[in-house]
Amino acid sequence: MTENETRAERDNENAVARAGAAVATLPMNQRKVLTVAVASDLPYTEIARQGGFEESSVLSWMRGGLHAIAEALDDTAPWMDEPIDESSNV
Repeated sequence: MTENETRAERDNENAVARAGAAVATLPMNQRKVLTVAVASDLPYTEIARQGGFEESSVLSWMRGGLHAIAEALDDTAPWMDEPIDESSNV
């Protein structure tokens, strides 16, 4: 393994650890909907239906959680300001 590959692997492991730590600090609703969305690949509309929540609440929780994770990773996330694609899972 080259030095660059080793560094990239270490950086990736660090990012995964930081993302996990960020998820652990999210409010319960944000953590739950993001976990369900990732684990089950359900769209937010279906998560809302199954959980008995308003779609707008689930979407707000998901986007808030994604913002918090992006901030924890020191990433710029310009896609967060794009219009919402209603057919997208997240």
